[in-house]
Amino acid sequence: GLAMVGATRALVDSLAAANYPMPDIDELTSLAAVDVTPAYINDLSRRGYKPKSLDELVQFGALDITPAYIDAMAHSGYRNLTGEDIVQMKAVGVTPEYVAALARSGYTGIDADAVVQLKALDVSPEFIAGFERIGYHGLPADTLVQLKALDVTPKYVAEMKQLGVSDLSPDQLVKMKAIGLEAPSRKRR
Repeated sequence: GLAMVGATRALVDSLAAANYPMPDIDELTSLAAVDVTPAYINDLSRRGYKPKSLDELVQFGALDITPAYIDAMAHSGYRNLTGEDIVQMKAVGVTPEYVAALARSGYTGIDADAVVQLKALDVSPEFIAGFERIGYHGLPADTLVQLKALDVTPKYVAEMKQLGVSDLSPDQLVKMKAIGLEAPSRKRR
């Protein structure tokens, strides 16, 4: 089994040199199966990354967290991220392009957790712009997350305005949606 996934003595030696615990057969198989190689371990190390456990190293390999991805995220303003932060960002598809799109929408310098939440819920520049167009400017990232999570959209706000419910704060909109207040046309669907 080890030979089939390409596990080598060099991998074991590289793990030892990087001060990882001695892997058992299953861990070694998992590492080799996701293309964790001595060169990969060294490339991560040169960028200051040493996943904290063999499991996290497997996650790095399984998600194809490359040194190029780490460099690109650092160039986008996300330097010195924890291994867990990098895993979460990569797992939900955070890219430098997504970070740049958020920046163009006015969201710069937000922490890694917020970027992960925004991306996980697919908060797009279009979603942000929709709220800007109806007068909700500069909403905090956590508010955007709440709005998107509960499917509070600019269309929902417009429907509420047609019912005579207007000038609501984002928090009030979230609460209305959370208790199930919908426009009559939405309820019949």
